[in-house]
Amino acid sequence: MRIKLVCVLISIIVCSCLLLTWTEDNEGNDADKNIREEIMQADRDFDKAVSEKGLEGWLSFFAEDGKMFRGADVIQGKEAIRKHMAPAFETPGYSLRWQPDFAEVSSSGDLGYTYGSWVSERKDAEGTIIKNNGRYLTIWRKEADGSWKVVADIGTVAQPPKTLE
Repeated sequence: MRIKLVCVLISIIVCSCLLLTWTEDNEGNDADKNIREEIMQADRDFDKAVSEKGLEGWLSFFAEDGKMFRGADVIQGKEAIRKHMAPAFETPGYSLRWQPDFAEVSSSGDLGYTYGSWVSERKDAEGTIIKNNGRYLTIWRKEADGSWKVVADIGTVAQPPKTLE
């Protein structure tokens, strides 16, 4: 049941993002392009902050009411996000890096999303490096101070290809 709920929530988020991008002019104007670049830069800055500051860098880009969707769980608010992510960032050799591929912005210019690829690494008990990778979608909101903050983040883990029999 929880998996179905998460799937419904993800569908709602994706559909909402797609509706936000609809405009009469598919190319958008220069202002839209500038805002898209602002969001792309915010996402790149987010990645840099995490690579330099770990958990504190991760938290610094979330809005107070931000949410993370992980598996069947919805983690809401900075303190819940801290509690959820701390074990990963405390793991020896842990790193999380990503690169945005695309950004879009709402017609009002205060909400947008990015998506791209991520890679994480950690060491297991024997010191072997374990790598994961996948895709992500992050929804951004422009705050009163002009900064962009994460209001929702979801990531998927790439599954190894199945062998054909």
